[in-house]
Amino acid sequence: MEKSGSQKRRLIFKRLVNRIGRTRIVSESASGEKDEKLQINLLGLIRLLLLNKKLIAAFCLLVMVTAGVVAFVLPNKYQSTASILPTGQGDDLSVLKQLTGISTAAYNPEENSSLLFPVIIRSNLIKDAVLRRMYTIHENSQEEHLTLNDYFGDERPEILRARLDRITAIEVDKKTGVIKLAVETRYPELSQAVLTEVLEELEAFNLYRRHSSAREQVRYLERELADKGRELAAAEDSLEAYQSYNRNWTSTSDPEILKILRRLQRDVEIKSRTYTLLCEQYEIARLDERKDIPIVSVLDAPSLPTMKSSPQRLKLIIISGMAAFFIAAFFIVAVDAWRKREISNGLEIDNRKRRQGKPVIREGAEPWAARNHV
Repeated sequence: MEKSGSQKRRLIFKRLVNRIGRTRIVSESASGEKDEKLQINLLGLIRLLLLNKKLIAAFCLLVMVTAGVVAFVLPNKYQSTASILPTGQGDDLSVLKQLTGISTAAYNPEENSSLLFPVIIRSNLIKDAVLRRMYTIHENSQEEHLTLNDYFGDERPEILRARLDRITAIEVDKKTGVIKLAVETRYPELSQAVLTEVLEELEAFNLYRRHSSAREQVRYLERELADKGRELAAAEDSLEAYQSYNRNWTSTSDPEILKILRRLQRDVEIKSRTYTLLCEQYEIARLDERKDIPIVSVLDAPSLPTMKSSPQRLKLIIISGMAAFFIAAFFIVAVDAWRKREISNGLEIDNRKRRQGKPVIREGAEPWAARNHV
């Protein structure tokens, strides 16, 4: 009895130790279970890609060769660049709002060329003028004359404006307000000529067509000055006619004549002062008008490009190769996942049939799923 009791105690102690050991193993493995699964999945993915490396390499090579052929077929393009200095004034708070994207409503575009000039350049008025212009280029030592309609090969205004937009780039530096312009075509001289024409049309619009607030003020004062001048002349004529009719007005003591005379003199004096004040305001407004119009101050004139700007053939080939690799890898992983799913479904159906005592139909020696699984 004593021996059997000691054996029971040893057995209980051994079971307790084994249970504690299993608990420790489970607790240690629970924290690293996800890392282990992730490592196994990653290794399996790398193994799968290495097994299909020839297929991936062939697909990438095919795509890169195709991209290279397309890149070398594309014509070279040349970009002419220019930059314009800002000429308007804006308050610091408005600039800060513009940089943070909160609001630009208080930032008056009439006073800031960095906001105004890009809008003018993108307008149909400037585009149509640039499209109508005849340009001269030299190709194969021969001088040729063409318009952008000939260059684009189209006559529809909407299409021409859209294509002119695509070859024109406008960038505004938010910190300095400098406007950078670029035009890209197949001919270096055409790129420079188009960009030069854009700047000339911008200058012409700014000087002759733009209606600024100061210019509107000048026009208003001109109308008022003409009206007040006519009123002053009429008052002076009335005073002169009354004095001519009453030639003894300087020595007369008739109160009626003196009253009318003082009233006419007072009317002439008031209208004269008004006219003089308007003349002063008109001169000041004319000076403000000249200061109000932002002059196109070109920092860098349109350049004549000597090196192509596009296409970047090597970059295009490398990017196409990388894209082909990811597409091929995704396709291989997707096909492998689909095959594993088919195998799993086939084995599950076979096991269900075996449990139900039904015969398992095999094609040949083994089912397709089982063959692939092996």
